[in-house]
Amino acid sequence: MAENGHKPFKLKSKDMFAMSAYAKSLANDEKINIDVTANKQMKKAYALGKEVYETKRGGRGLSCLSCHSKDVIGGILRTQPLPDLGAPTVKAAATWPAYRMTKSSLRTLQRRFQGCMKNALLAVLPIGSEEMVALEVYITEKAKGNEIAIPGLKR
Repeated sequence: MAENGHKPFKLKSKDMFAMSAYAKSLANDEKINIDVTANKQMKKAYALGKEVYETKRGGRGLSCLSCHSKDVIGGILRTQPLPDLGAPTVKAAATWPAYRMTKSSLRTLQRRFQGCMKNALLAVLPIGSEEMVALEVYITEKAKGNEIAIPGLKR
């Protein structure tokens, strides 16, 4: 955008969310085929994402795995069933960005992660941070083989 004389969108802006949804929608019906072994950066991102997903933090000692482990999948939290993010039927990253009905707006996967962290009273990782990007890489790998269907529609 800057090269074309336009002011770049802010990372957390509605315009950036819309651009992200548009760009990913160009791959609709394609299968996610992320290769987390492609290079050292992807290997590092995947390992960090797995660590963020599994590490307990905050005063309650919660991690992403606290709500998305095989032990609690199918349970109900805040009127929603807890999904297995690796299940083929859930499609995890394949349906984000999505329109969230409860927020009346388009949200990215990283923004959804922030919502989970906030609801769990965890320190919220910044959008675009190394940890947040790594978490998205980790969750996207769980959706490998699923067809992209953007924008998703979520409660």
